[in-house]
Amino acid sequence: MGRGVVVRTRIGRGSWLSRAAVLGVLFLGALVWSSAASAALVHPLIGTIAKNKKGFSDEVCGVAVDRASGEIYVSDPGAEDIQVFDKTGAFLAGRAISSVQLVEEESEKEIEERKAKEKAEVEKGKTPKEVAGKFEREELEEFCSTAVNEKTGELYVADGGEETIFPFDKEGNQIFKTNNEGKRIAGAEITGKPTPAGEFGSELSLAIDQKSGRLYVADEADEAVDYFNEAGEYEGQLAFPGGAEDEHLPAAVTVDQQTGEVYVAASGQAFDEEDNNELGFVYVFDSAGNFLREISGQRQGPFPGFGEFPIFKGIAVGPEGNLYLSDATRNVVFEFSGSGSYIGEIGGTPSGPFVEVSSIALNEAGDLYVVDGAVTRDTERLLLGLPALPGVLDEFGPATLSDTPTIESESSSGITSSQATLNATVDPTGVATSYYFELCHEASCEDIPPAPGVGIGSGEAPLQVSANATGLIANAGYSFRVVLK
Repeated sequence: MGRGVVVRTRIGRGSWLSRAAVLGVLFLGALVWSSAASAALVHPLIGTIAKNKKGFSDEVCGVAVDRASGEIYVSDPGAEDIQVFDKTGAFLAGRAISSVQLVEEESEKEIEERKAKEKAEVEKGKTPKEVAGKFEREELEEFCSTAVNEKTGELYVADGGEETIFPFDKEGNQIFKTNNEGKRIAGAEITGKPTPAGEFGSELSLAIDQKSGRLYVADEADEAVDYFNEAGEYEGQLAFPGGAEDEHLPAAVTVDQQTGEVYVAASGQAFDEEDNNELGFVYVFDSAGNFLREISGQRQGPFPGFGEFPIFKGIAVGPEGNLYLSDATRNVVFEFSGSGSYIGEIGGTPSGPFVEVSSIALNEAGDLYVVDGAVTRDTERLLLGLPALPGVLDEFGPATLSDTPTIESESSSGITSSQATLNATVDPTGVATSYYFELCHEASCEDIPPAPGVGIGSGEAPLQVSANATGLIANAGYSFRVVLK
């Protein structure tokens, strides 16, 4: 099954439904078909956050929120920094983080000279002085994932270029250890040396258990999730279910701060799936590291499935206990209940679908932040001679039930080389409602039947509606949606 088309259903006064289930591209007969479905939960768009009118660069990729202060940290490799905003979205000048200081490695000559001085001190009966490290400043490289310790305000930054995690205090200053003489030395940074792999890979995702201070590190290259205590000491590794031959590439990790449960989103094949469909999955562990349950990527009931080869970019648990998961392949944010029941999807804003969805985060109030970059799309635009698109950080409010007519499902049937039947289940919810289907091929769309469509009354029970689409082009790609008025 190939990549689907993101289509959303608009109802009411310009509000977009949050559940836009991409069903993929279906090959039936000689017609290539795709569709989408919607439901009644709405995450209203509050607005977008940016330093200025230019927005972020097209490479913006990470977001973290300090729920205690409401401050928002946005990783933007294109701008070469991590930008900080207060809870109102105002840019905090002077708080940006763009570099780290690394200890310079000693040359062989410097090592010999140091050892000679230490030997001379010992011969005089003195204790050799500790040597302070020599530091050099390096720009951050390949940085996206960050995590905040809300008790201390410290920010942890995963630098893929250095394959190291660096801590910063709440003012944005890098944290160092100090020797007995109060001089700063290396050691506050976290590396993969104590882990079974011996080093981190370059693709890391961070999460902190705010009750214990434990730091979880999802390392995709090493197929592992390591964890460290609040002091930065290595404690262990989550044990994935299944055998060593099972492929699991953990791309994102988060913690439910109410229960301490750890959610890991991974590509590959879940341990209990027979067919190697590479649909991706989410494993859930308790705070002791015991495996609890799985959210399968398989299509089931209203859940359309993750589809083949998902690219998970972010995962987060809201204060209400719902799980949010962003997928850059389909450019949607999936939403599940804490038990794993599918709730719906967020596919974009009223101005259009997401361009290149990336990291996500939630604040204490349940507002959802979604990073939407444009690197891949800009490559395509540049080839066409078009200007680059800015990256954005969209802020959505908590989900609310819509009091407008809702769409329970959409489907197609009777597909041949030249025609098909478009179907939908619509609930007027007591509001006078009419409908029509919008059928699109490339940049051309038509309404079936013509707008304003067909009235179905103001009942409170779901109704089955349909329309016949004729004169279709064989082997062409179509998408459709049902529009309610």
